[in-house]
Amino acid sequence: MDALIAFHTVNVILGSFCTIIAATNVFLFLSTAKFRVMYKILTVLAVADLINTISKIMMGINRRNLYSDILNTHLIPIRNSWDCAIEPWLWMQGIGK
Repeated sequence: MDALIAFHTVNVILGSFCTIIAATNVFLFLSTAKFRVMYKILTVLAVADLINTISKIMMGINRRNLYSDILNTHLIPIRNSWDCAIEPWLWMQGIGK
């Protein structure tokens, strides 16, 4: 379990780094009028990439917290499919894709 927590911590760190890059990319596309007019598809793709990278951070945090709770309580939480389906990171990942 400790290895899984470490792996998802890496997800959070890499996701944060990629989010900074994606946010810079979105800022560049939206800050110039010429880019907004000429590169509409690239701008939308940059926004989608930003949403997707934010969802990766949220997924890492969610799973890291889940595994930490399991280690602390020694209990595996009972979750049904609806509990998993309403996770915000999952919805953001769907929007980003």
